[in-house]
Amino acid sequence: PEEAEFYRREQGLAFAIYTDVKQTLEHDYGVTGLPYEVVVGASGRVRSTTVNFRRKVDVSGLKRELGS
Repeated sequence: PEEAEFYRREQGLAFAIYTDVKQTLEHDYGVTGLPYEVVVGASGRVRSTTVNFRRKVDVSGLKRELGS
């Protein structure tokens, strides 16, 4: 959890990062690699997923995905 928070601050992200410590969602959704990024829109619909990302967050791309 501390690493996720450090990453969030380092990337300048204003949204929440969920850490699945008990691996509940990993099993429920068939996560195949870590880290696993899921962008969920305001409607609750999954807008995009990314596995094993090692890049700076594309804020404009996220805004497009979320319709902002």
